[in-house]
Amino acid sequence: CSYFSPSSLTYCFAQAGFTVLSISEEYGGQFLCIEARGRESDSDEMATEGVGGGETACAAGEFTVQCQKKMH
Repeated sequence: CSYFSPSSLTYCFAQAGFTVLSISEEYGGQFLCIEARGRESDSDEMATEGVGGGETACAAGEFTVQCQKKMH
């Protein structure tokens, strides 16, 4: 069971300052894997089109805050 969809995980990583290089489902869809690197500039960003608003945006915002706390 995953708390994220591919688009919501991509959105969270992009909002936290990462460039998403790839995202995939592995082990028969049991795991959602992401490869990302720190963003070098604001123009170095993967598109986050298709990500829903509302609940997902709220959860993504909280995820971003928690990630930033852990990184500092």
